[in-house]
Amino acid sequence: MHKLERILVYGLLAASFVWSNVRLRTAGADGLGVTAPASLTVTELKVVGAGGKVVARIGADEKGGIITWTAKTGSGYGELGLNDWGAYVSTLNKDGKASAYLGTGGDAAVGLITACDATGVRRVVVIGKETGGFASFVNSTGNTAAFIGVASDTGAGLVDVSSDKGVRYAMLTASKTGGYLATWNPDDKQTVFVGTATDIGSGLVTVFKKDGTRGQILAP
Repeated sequence: MHKLERILVYGLLAASFVWSNVRLRTAGADGLGVTAPASLTVTELKVVGAGGKVVARIGADEKGGIITWTAKTGSGYGELGLNDWGAYVSTLNKDGKASAYLGTGGDAAVGLITACDATGVRRVVVIGKETGGFASFVNSTGNTAAFIGVASDTGAGLVDVSSDKGVRYAMLTASKTGGYLATWNPDDKQTVFVGTATDIGSGLVTVFKKDGTRGQILAP
């Protein structure tokens, strides 16, 4: 084989090899004639920002798959992962404090949403249970100040309002015969009842004394 012939043969072989790799590794705009790998298997994928910091990660931990993302400054954080009860999404603020959680939580594996203040203290909780869902709101002293949801014993709607110390002062709810509003004093003695009388089904207003004994009654 002459030198020129060898050059042509080797050149054609090299071009064929390059073209084969291009078909495997390059995706064209219209996708014509492109063959891509069926799957990609790795233990971890990291995305690095302009400053060289990792801003996103897809990997695994002791529970299973996990996805995390961070601001380019390194502050703020989000996580999509698994716990002992199911999946969740959680976030941290720029100071590294917990800010929100949405997912499965608790021993009963119920749906759970929480919102925290800037210091990471939980202030709002929304839970779904077999007996009905509810939301509770916590004040700065760590006591539940308000509750909105379904009463676990009657299945009726319920709103509770409490003092800064967590003592219930007012309740708006319903029974099988109608709705009513009740209030209590700091000694946990009932002071007022406004609602539907359970025996006659008409309106009823009852005012109680300081010690909780019944005082004035207004009824039709």
